[in-house]
Amino acid sequence: MLEYFKKFYPKFLVDFTLESQLSRFKSFKVLNAPEFSLYKEQKIIIYSNHFYYYDVHILNRLRKTILKDRKILIWMEEYRNYPYFEKFAKVLPFKTTHEKIISMRKTIELLNTYPQKYYFFIFPEGVLHSESEGILNFNPSLYKFLEYLKPFVSIALVFKILNNQVLVKFGEFERNVIRKEALENLYDSL
Repeated sequence: MLEYFKKFYPKFLVDFTLESQLSRFKSFKVLNAPEFSLYKEQKIIIYSNHFYYYDVHILNRLRKTILKDRKILIWMEEYRNYPYFEKFAKVLPFKTTHEKIISMRKTIELLNTYPQKYYFFIFPEGVLHSESEGILNFNPSLYKFLEYLKPFVSIALVFKILNNQVLVKFGEFERNVIRKEALENLYDSL
């Protein structure tokens, strides 16, 4: 029954739900918008901090404004039911070892075959955690996985909730690398 309902759940209701919950904040500010159009035919990896439960809401807003030319590809089982975000993104499960292997292979296949169709969005820290912990070390196996995607372009992205405002800031485009220091510097600049 749930699968049937998800199939016919209207996209505008998903968007309305996510936007309604995000509206509890006084404002939503994207402090800089990168020129994704410069990398039209390339694989683009966007990586972010993972401090807030509002990341799906923020990602939905970015999907409608800045990231609207491609579908988002993300490893986040929870997004499949929150609420039906998969209407806008290709959501791949990532809980069990078996699911991780299948999702990594699917990601490699999709990005290498259709680099211009997806933004690969990832939380390299791997876990939702407190802002007071700072940026955690990235999962070491992620670097091995990224070898299968080269060449690619990456860009760091940070979210911060400060004084009842959502602040979003992008870093600089880099080639074939994701760096913890990029997230730390970007977050510290807010």
